[in-house]
Amino acid sequence: MMSQLGGCYRPTFVVSTGDNFYHSGLKGPADPTFTQTFTSVYTDKSLMVPWYAVLGNHDYGELDSKQLRLCSSPTFSSCPAGCCYSPSWQTNMSHLDWRWNAHQALMRNSTARWKVVVGHHPVRSYGEHCKGGKGGDCVDMQWLRPIMAEHQAAAYFSGHEHDLQLIKSKATASPTDPVYYVVSGAGSDIRDHDYSNVEQDTERETNFLAGKAGFVAVFIKDGRMTLHVWADGTFSPAYMVDIPLPQ
Repeated sequence: MMSQLGGCYRPTFVVSTGDNFYHSGLKGPADPTFTQTFTSVYTDKSLMVPWYAVLGNHDYGELDSKQLRLCSSPTFSSCPAGCCYSPSWQTNMSHLDWRWNAHQALMRNSTARWKVVVGHHPVRSYGEHCKGGKGGDCVDMQWLRPIMAEHQAAAYFSGHEHDLQLIKSKATASPTDPVYYVVSGAGSDIRDHDYSNVEQDTERETNFLAGKAGFVAVFIKDGRMTLHVWADGTFSPAYMVDIPLPQ
């Protein structure tokens, strides 16, 4: 679907929201998984642009406890040869594919008119990792909400949940939180499950929820950002929304 639509959208870059190499990240700077699941998959001409990736929990070598002890080490010193999972391998893979970027920068240093934040773990989600919108793993991410509001971020993109979601808080419920929360984690392993406590969340204003494979296309022009959510089996965007420039 990305290849089919890439010629129409002509993206200037692509963002990956983490868990880039599932299930356990990469084992070294020449791990064939990188070529097999990235370079050899995203081959369309329209996708020959920079890719910016954040790291997910699986990129840190999330295995069962025994394998993790044997094959993961922050210093690599205790790992058997060819068995060391580490997120650091992803931070410099340009020798295998020039498109790959996995670096971090501070939002407070940005002078951009539009600020978009990308992380792996969601701040708001109705999926199984954050039952009820702000529970579960989302609890650990609540510290980010006032920071994004302070620096006038327009949207926060995350993965972790294996689905597609868009959540916006009501202005009357959260007047200090103008951020649109976009979950785009449906690139591979999909969970088609019920969403939890959606109607009971009095803070929610806008939402789209879909347990289907897909991705989000973003356009930014002047004072408007437009999101097109593409889901498997659709011949037009499954959901569209315009996001205004934060004031």
